Amino acid sequence: MKTIYIITALLVVTFLFVGSATAQNDIQSWQAKVNQITSKQAEELTASDVDFLKSISGMNSSRFGEMYQKIVDDKKGDAKKKIAEYNVWKSQKEHVKTLSTDLSSEQEKTKQQEEVITAQADTIVTQKMTISQMTQEMAKLKKEIQRFNKLNSKLRDEKANLQTILDANQEIVRRMRTLYSRNNEMMNNTPSELRADLENTECELGEILKQNFLLTIDRLKKDTPMLDSLRKFYVDNKRYPEQIQKYITDGEALANKFASSSVPCIGKNSTEIILAISEMKMLLENKECGFGCKTAKFIQENILIVVLVSLGVLGMLIFFGLRKKKPIIKP
Repeated sequence: MKTIYIITALLVVTFLFVGSATAQNDIQSWQAKVNQITSKQAEELTASDVDFLKSISGMNSSRFGEMYQKIVDDKKGDAKKKIAEYNVWKSQKEHVKTLSTDLSSEQEKTKQQEEVITAQADTIVTQKMTISQMTQEMAKLKKEIQRFNKLNSKLRDEKANLQTILDANQEIVRRMRTLYSRNNEMMNNTPSELRADLENTECELGEILKQNFLLTIDRLKKDTPMLDSLRKFYVDNKRYPEQIQKYITDGEALANKFASSSVPCIGKNSTEIILAISEMKMLLENKECGFGCKTAKFIQENILIVVLVSLGVLGMLIFFGLRKKKPIIKP
């Protein structure tokens, strides 16, 4: 019987020793892992580390036995501190991220605003340059218009030398052709009052140019020796003298530029200048003005009468057309 007691006691002691050794190994391994994780910086923790620390917070203090309860409680406290530290770091990281996003958004808005301001500044500079260019162009146009007016006055003077006037005509029309330009983009960037001033200047220019051709034709008709000389030159060379040819060519080019204008008076002047140039060509070539030419000339010189007659004829046609459609009532 004593032998059985002894054996039982030995087994119990052995079991307790083995259990104690196993528990000690478990607590040491667990403690080492906890120490290894809690020694990390908050930003070094992984998702599995955080999950492990959270699992410690809710574990039973006597999991490894009564003798290790204090160690477990201490490590639970360390785990809670590390989780709190991690939460603070995470919150700060999210805050910094939000600030960074807001800052990027503000920087993008600032960049866009700077681009708008730069574009507006460029537009203002362009407008100022355009206005300056248009102002200079108008000043030059008006100066040439004054010269044209003086030349037309000389054309009306019977004592003026026609050859000298023809040379001056060619020079002024050439300069006008070079100077005159209609740049739509420039016009769009110009204030309305400046555009109106330019349009009025161009209308005045077209009217003066038309008068110049008509006066030149009139002087040629009156200066028989000069006209005969020019006609003989044309017969012999099948072309106009150089100064006449340039005068006509530049006049046609200028009239074609007028034709591209949307301003009514400028377009009207273009048509009348082309008709005057055609009449001059026929005069120099010693050709009679045909029916079409005479008709165009009559319309040009009697535009008001033509409009009134046309309206009268149109009215009569409408009257008789309505009368014809009216039903006849039989008695």
